[in-house]
Amino acid sequence: AGDEFTTTDFIHLMQSVPAAAEAYDQALVAWGEQERHSKMVIHGQVVPGALRRSNKVEWQGFAHGEVDEYAVPAWWKLTSQD
Repeated sequence: AGDEFTTTDFIHLMQSVPAAAEAYDQALVAWGEQERHSKMVIHGQVVPGALRRSNKVEWQGFAHGEVDEYAVPAWWKLTSQD
């Protein structure tokens, strides 16, 4: 219905916006591990944690079968904003 997306969708959208893509790249460097390990933390903990703290989305469950080589993505749904 257009109001649902996966963590992977969100990360792809982030990477299409120059300032957000730069922040993503800086987060990888700041984590200080090998690139793959850093991406595992960003995809599996940092981004989902930020989304969980947002009042603009709700967690809908794990997106089993969704391709992300760094984490098990989740489904998210935009909340109604009155």
